[in-house]
Amino acid sequence: MDLQAFADGLGRLMPRLLRNVMGQERNALSQGRLTVPQLSVLDYVAGAGRCTMGAIAAVFRMKPPTVTGLVDRLVRLGLLRRGRAEADRRAVVAEVSAKGRRVVQAFHGERRKTIARMFAPAAPADRTRFLRTMRAAVEQIDVVPDRRGAGGR
Repeated sequence: MDLQAFADGLGRLMPRLLRNVMGQERNALSQGRLTVPQLSVLDYVAGAGRCTMGAIAAVFRMKPPTVTGLVDRLVRLGLLRRGRAEADRRAVVAEVSAKGRRVVQAFHGERRKTIARMFAPAAPADRTRFLRTMRAAVEQIDVVPDRRGAGGR
């Protein structure tokens, strides 16, 4: 299959896949309480422990004011806490709150169940092949330079 046909086919399938996943779940994302960028940042901070606004901006290729606004909303929702870095008191850090950790854990638990339901009919070899392909795609995406230039979205 040529690359354009692949891109067209995948481009048509992705919205259907996302609609099906979102339609089966009842979490902060599917209920509209968090946006995809907010959940992504919350999940990243939960995994990292504590991180600076600059680190979040770099990982998500966002401008610092965008990160500040996103983190502000998560702080207002009680999902993140803002503080100062111990090594450099000028640096602002974010860390997940207990409520934020519960939201992330609930999201991942529900997503795991949804994926298990969706792929239960597939043969184990097909699931293995699909996961292998997805891992390879994500690894390739992680090394592709951002074509929008430094500073982000």
